[in-house]
Amino acid sequence: DQVAHALARNTGVRIQPAGAVAANLLGLSDQVPAKIVYLTDGRPRTIKIGSQTITFEQTSPKNLLHNEKTALIVQALRFLGEEVLTDEVVSKLRAVLSPAERRRLLKDARYASTWIPGAVRRIAGEQSAGEQSDG
Repeated sequence: DQVAHALARNTGVRIQPAGAVAANLLGLSDQVPAKIVYLTDGRPRTIKIGSQTITFEQTSPKNLLHNEKTALIVQALRFLGEEVLTDEVVSKLRAVLSPAERRRLLKDARYASTWIPGAVRRIAGEQSAGEQSDG
């Protein structure tokens, strides 16, 4: 991750970990991804460093969230899928976010596709109408 961010700084592009890398960085997967992929607003490229290969896949700038933690969470959710979003995963993700980051996550993910906004509301602790609070 540090190497990828150093490369991004040197080239002046934005990046964010995608898929398995995001899940691993958040501790949602203890498997080291076989393919290290970052999304970028720069040109796509692949760099080999020792035995590791880092792939930068081009995406539109609107897909790159400004907050690193919220970007990690959205990418990890997309990779893991809705069926993996257990109460344990929700609690784990909630624990890594400050209240301000939870608000940021809600804002950043509101335009995400399909099930992601609902998952984000669970992680942020936002209740829908009809739900009771814990206390």
